[in-house]
Amino acid sequence: MSSIKPHSIKWLRIRHGMDDPFRQLLDSRPYSTTQTCDIDWVLTYGISSQAISTLTLNKPAISDHLGIIIDFNLEEYFSTTFSAMAAMPSRNLTSGNKKTVDSYLNYVHAQIEYHKIWQRTMDLLEIADNNPNAFQDPHKNSLNQLDIQVTEILLAGEKQC
Repeated sequence: MSSIKPHSIKWLRIRHGMDDPFRQLLDSRPYSTTQTCDIDWVLTYGISSQAISTLTLNKPAISDHLGIIIDFNLEEYFSTTFSAMAAMPSRNLTSGNKKTVDSYLNYVHAQIEYHKIWQRTMDLLEIADNNPNAFQDPHKNSLNQLDIQVTEILLAGEKQC
């Protein structure tokens, strides 16, 4: 333990009993652009991971860091009476109700077309592709507005069903 750099990732894993889901689930770490030092880590403590992976897309910000996806069984951790998630009412929109699903999809597709969501998204992607440094406040605000608008469309579609 004395040869391990204090407060390093290895130190955290060993000293505090943290787990590396990449090693647990895949028995390997993802490729690192730094080659001698991994820069993308997820450590867990007392939580069992079901799956882990990396994203290959690094837009709108070009980076040598990897996006990491980790899957936990949330029911295992939040199925108690203390969980606000457990108290949430169940949703009516299910994939088993074809009429409701069709109604939802028709509404969402119509709204996305009406508000030109796809075109606005592609315009922002083109800006990011052509000049990654140009993705500053006005473009970031546009992206956030798109996110808010899509969320509102999806929720409104669900309410109608």
